[in-house]
Amino acid sequence: MHLPLLSLAFASSLFCTTLEPSPAQAPCTSVLSANTSTVSVTTGGTQVLSLQTNAPFRVFSIVGSFSSGPSEPYFSYGGLHLTRDRYLMLSYLGRSPFLPGGEAYAPGGHQISTDALGAAVKSVVVPPGQWFHLVGQTVRHGVYTIDPQMLLPDCGSNVVSLTFVP
Repeated sequence: MHLPLLSLAFASSLFCTTLEPSPAQAPCTSVLSANTSTVSVTTGGTQVLSLQTNAPFRVFSIVGSFSSGPSEPYFSYGGLHLTRDRYLMLSYLGRSPFLPGGEAYAPGGHQISTDALGAAVKSVVVPPGQWFHLVGQTVRHGVYTIDPQMLLPDCGSNVVSLTFVP
């Protein structure tokens, strides 16, 4: 039995539409925002980080850096541009003094999970009166997630800054 050429074209167009990538397979995108860009070291304070991504029910890790300059290649692979410094290593090991609730020495950093809409919230907390040597310094935070097959960051956010003021 031979199908007319028009029927084959129609049938192949049906198959092509079913093989297109679904929205779940779209590349991950994430945008990080903050409610403030300064915190007083005298009175202490909180910066609320809000993550919006197209990756619902996914675990992201938060890391930070005090330095500005060339990006750490590992995180840059996933699109997160932070400079390698001591704070980056501390935050990667879950030991940041400003990110409560981290597991010490748990590689990856402090983790947050997105909800069904791809949103998550985490606070950067600066205790009052302990950080006078940080006045004028800026810390930058960003989030990333790991591709479970490649074991490399595959979805990094922009970087949000927090400057310490008296």
